[in-house]
Amino acid sequence: MAPLIGDGCAQTDTSKVGSFWAQGSADWFQVRGATYLQDRLKVSPESPAMEVVATELLQFEDGCRDDVGSHPASLLQRERAAGISAPFTVVFQFQNPGPPHKAIVMYARPSGPLAGATLTELLQAEAATPFGRTLRRFIEAPQSERLLRLKCIPKLVNAPWAVKSVIPQRPVILGTRCRMPVTVRDNYLEIDYEVGSHRLADKIYRGIERQSKHVVVDLAFILEGQTEDELPERPLFVIRLSHLEPHMFGALLTAATR
Repeated sequence: MAPLIGDGCAQTDTSKVGSFWAQGSADWFQVRGATYLQDRLKVSPESPAMEVVATELLQFEDGCRDDVGSHPASLLQRERAAGISAPFTVVFQFQNPGPPHKAIVMYARPSGPLAGATLTELLQAEAATPFGRTLRRFIEAPQSERLLRLKCIPKLVNAPWAVKSVIPQRPVILGTRCRMPVTVRDNYLEIDYEVGSHRLADKIYRGIERQSKHVVVDLAFILEGQTEDELPERPLFVIRLSHLEPHMFGALLTAATR
C-alpha cells in the first residue's frame, strides 16, 4: 500500500487513527448473481475490489464542499505535494446538513494483486471482468445514469432502537433522492452525497446525529450490475464506522499543518 499523509481525522491525535473506522467484512450481505436477470438469485460476494485506506471527519461552516479531493489540504493533494505517486482512489463523501456542515470522507484504493494500480492499470486488468466493465461504464456514463448505479447496503451492528427504526437495512440506490455529484479526475473518482438535499433524509440524519456516539454501522458500497455482462456484482468497498461524536470533526484547512 502506498504511504499516506495524515491518515485519519483532522484535529485528532494520530495515535487514535482508525479508532472510529475499520475495514468492513463482506460476509453479511449478498449481491446479484450471474443469473440474476433471469432468476433474481443473489449470492455471497467475492472480496471487495478496493479497501479503505483513510477516513477523515471534516467540518465546514459555509456549506457543503464538493470535490474535497481537489482541495490543497485534502489527503490526495497532501500526498501529491509530498511527491507520493498515489494509486487510483475512490473518494466518497457523506455531506451532512448543518451548520456546521459535517462530512465523512472515505478514501478507498485497489486491493489484493492490484494494490497500487492507477485507474488505467485497474481498468486494463479488469477489462474482461463484470466489475471492470461496470466501473468503466460508471466513469464514462452521463451524470443521469450514474445516479442509478451506486448503491449502499447498511447494517446496524449496534444502535438504539430509535436509529434502527429509521435506517433500512437493505440496498439503497443513493442517487435517486439526494443530490449526488460525481467528479472524475486524472486518478481519482469522487462521489459526494448531500444528505440535506432531501427533506426526509435531512430529518432522519438530525435524529440519528443525537445518537451517533452509540452507533456502530457497516456500509457496503456496490456499483449495480444492470446487464448480463456486469454480473455477478462485486463490492466496491466496505467500511465500519463507530461511535462518531461532534468533537471528532475538524476544519479541512488544519489537516495541512499536521
